[in-house]
Amino acid sequence: MLSLPELQKQLTETLYGGEPPEELLRRVLANGLDPARRLQVYRNNTFSNLTGALRAVYPVIDRLVGEAFFDEAARQYIPKQPSLSGNLHDFGATFAAFLGDYAHAQSLPYLADVARLEWAYHRAFHAVDHAPLDLQALSQVSRDKLDRLVFFLHPSATLIHSRWPIITIWQANRDETGNEPGEISLDSGACMALVIRRGMDVFFESPPGPEFTLLQKIAAGENLGAATRAALAAGAIDLEDVLQRHVTCKTVTSFTVL
Repeated sequence: MLSLPELQKQLTETLYGGEPPEELLRRVLANGLDPARRLQVYRNNTFSNLTGALRAVYPVIDRLVGEAFFDEAARQYIPKQPSLSGNLHDFGATFAAFLGDYAHAQSLPYLADVARLEWAYHRAFHAVDHAPLDLQALSQVSRDKLDRLVFFLHPSATLIHSRWPIITIWQANRDETGNEPGEISLDSGACMALVIRRGMDVFFESPPGPEFTLLQKIAAGENLGAATRAALAAGAIDLEDVLQRHVTCKTVTSFTVL
């Protein structure tokens, strides 16, 4: 006799596209409908719900590729990345990576990065808030330890560096009037984006190269000394002004000293 975990595993594999084993079919009450057909109903509902969840998170991708393309991409993606959470807001985190490898998307090389931007927007919208950085505690750090400061960004913050103008693409395809977007030159330059929620609104900001490098190093957990050296190597930067601004607007929310 199958244990409950074994039964759950068989059901999950069946719902995501596997053939239902006989042991599972024998435990499905027909109630006027063939057990295999009954499981197919659940499978269709599972794929429909997860496809709807993806479409809600990636409306720009949906508009760029069209309904039929999106549905087929979702059909391929869902069995590869089954939902691991009871919260549908958590589903779709790896869709950008999937699109980067998806054979039918290779003619749209910017698509994966636009998806990364959309996931960052979704993540920022649902992220928890954080109290401002404790300036009194920061003022008590001795000067000889400043280089060892490690700052932390707001939980909603994501940094994305793309060779494509993904913010422009996103903005052009968020038009909810139904108007077709104008022509966008893919050669118009790379994009360095800070996606962050400030108050109740999510913003796409485009920091200059050295500032983006500083934030990128902070996000990677590097100390202030290393982050500063990397930023200065990328170009001119007023470190005091940049840090003060990002503390004031809650990009940087906490710190430790290593």
